[in-house]
Amino acid sequence: MLGGDRLDFHHNWVNNFNDEGIILDGALGTDNRFHENVLVKTLSPISFAGNKLGGPFQIYRNLVDVRSPTAGFRPRFTGDVDIWRYGNTFKSNFVDGPYDLFQNTFMVKAQEGQASYLHYRAGVTHRRRTFNNIFVAVNPDEASDHALSFLPSPSAPAEVDGNLYHRIGLATRPLLRYLGYQHGGGTFPGGSFAHLADLYASLFFTQSQSQYAPGYEAKSLEANPQFLRIGGDGAGRDSDDLRLGVPSPARAAGVKLPADLGLLDGQVVPPSDTPDIGSYAFGSLPLEVGVDGRRSYPNQP
Repeated sequence: MLGGDRLDFHHNWVNNFNDEGIILDGALGTDNRFHENVLVKTLSPISFAGNKLGGPFQIYRNLVDVRSPTAGFRPRFTGDVDIWRYGNTFKSNFVDGPYDLFQNTFMVKAQEGQASYLHYRAGVTHRRRTFNNIFVAVNPDEASDHALSFLPSPSAPAEVDGNLYHRIGLATRPLLRYLGYQHGGGTFPGGSFAHLADLYASLFFTQSQSQYAPGYEAKSLEANPQFLRIGGDGAGRDSDDLRLGVPSPARAAGVKLPADLGLLDGQVVPPSDTPDIGSYAFGSLPLEVGVDGRRSYPNQP
């Protein structure tokens, strides 16, 4: 549970928590940075469940991979094996302060509920910027076949662009969905978009330009990120290498970060007008985290 002002939390390994991994708003705090961490096998890796209206938070260059389940339930009868729960990347009690989510790689599996990613499920009342992230959902069965993510309301103080979306397994549902909203004096029902092209052709996209001039997700991608090594079924394996391969469409496909975020990210990766999407810039070394960097992602022999 993190709290305080100007907190700089980085190069940490968060593993095997069957509830919150990191609560970012556990205490009042301002200008907190959360970067270059690896969070795996955790029920709620990034949590705003502390009900403290802090921020801003800058969340960047993290690898969040919750394709391995946590022990969620005690066995209740002989032969009971229904004890596992898969983590959902974001948790919110809807008191979130302003935060920036950029240059991260997210992997989820077997999600339940309204969408695979829920960081825009609730109303956004404080600035939220979401740039150049990779969002992958592994859908092994019909129960996990959802829209991949929510979009913020066109009236929300939000900016979202340069992201890459991909589903492994079933993908019959729309790619993106949104909740009902009010804009320009009118009331509009919720809906969805099967693909990014449908978003771009919509009134919703035109309305979103009132918050973000290019329009929400204007340069985002719906594509396989072409990681260096991952199984065809998307299941998490120790041999996975989630860095970008040579043919990856995420290379040089991101949007230029706003100046303040670019200054932060420039301390990790040389700045670029066309950055690679995700936590790993192409050609990056493995991300070493934990005590003395003993944990390496990808794992090294």
